[in-house]
Amino acid sequence: MFVLSRVVEQEWPEKDKKIFARVSLNPICPRYIKQRTFDVFYKQKPKHMKSVAIHEILHFIYFEKWKKIFPKTKDKEFDAPHLVWQLSEMVPGIVLNDKRVQNVFKYKFDSYKEYENFKLNGKPLLSYLQDFYDNRKDFADFLKKSWKFVKKYEKEINSI
Repeated sequence: MFVLSRVVEQEWPEKDKKIFARVSLNPICPRYIKQRTFDVFYKQKPKHMKSVAIHEILHFIYFEKWKKIFPKTKDKEFDAPHLVWQLSEMVPGIVLNDKRVQNVFKYKFDSYKEYENFKLNGKPLLSYLQDFYDNRKDFADFLKKSWKFVKKYEKEINSI
């Protein structure tokens, strides 16, 4: 958890000292930001359950950082179908493959396949975000550039 704090450049909030993971019949593995809870599918292999947990825990710290940078964001925007939520589902495959995370948990993280397969101007959508991440000044810079980009292409992203 603390490596995520370093990567996102956000102190780990006191309210996140306890995060609840529930083993569920639901294969979708939803997360609930306010309740600091997420579900993992009971039929998944343990390593995949861990990767789901890391992905969902990233959302908790990610949105804490987001609120500092974009304080006017409404909580409902952290869920589907909002663009803020969509961006949060694009970035795990980028952020969680950061070498600092990989040093702790060696696993090839992905983003939703819809985003991985989508192209803008003949280039994969996520490669734009990867470029922002690779050339960031800091995590806030990455979020600002990514947000500006997805807002510019909101119509195309919403067609996914």
